[in-house]
Amino acid sequence: AGVAALLRSLHPGWNADQIKAQILATADPLPSLAGKTVTGGRLNAGSAVAATTLTISDPELVEGDAGTNGDMVFTVTRTGDTSGSATVDWSTADVTAAAGTDYTAASGQLLFAPGETQKTITINVNGDATVESHEAFLIDLSLVSGDATMADSQGQGMILNDDASIS
Repeated sequence: AGVAALLRSLHPGWNADQIKAQILATADPLPSLAGKTVTGGRLNAGSAVAATTLTISDPELVEGDAGTNGDMVFTVTRTGDTSGSATVDWSTADVTAAAGTDYTAASGQLLFAPGETQKTITINVNGDATVESHEAFLIDLSLVSGDATMADSQGQGMILNDDASIS
């Protein structure tokens, strides 16, 4: 309630849904809270009331069979004061998925012009017929220019295995 009141005082034109969205978008993800809270994280008052915050989604994609490719789309969202511009570098990083085998490694830059609130990053995922665990990779974000707080600097892409073992 206190953070909502602070946001209301900083952004008197925001409605309740916008205040709620800001609080949820700026939560700190914690594995111990995954599935226990709406965001899987805890309140981050500092990020919530920052002038501009950047977050990235954690998408999932069913892998598909060998020879198929799919596009996993990460969404980078800017909330708060969007009147200025912001530039963000991004790059992929392996976790349990391997670049070149499970997905195509990539990097780039996003430019948020004044008023823009969302950008997307599309990563190609390679299918296979291997029975394996779900695999993950990251998109790492870093702010190059602009006044923004990186509320979430890593998006995790989860490649869901669709191959069943034959008994």
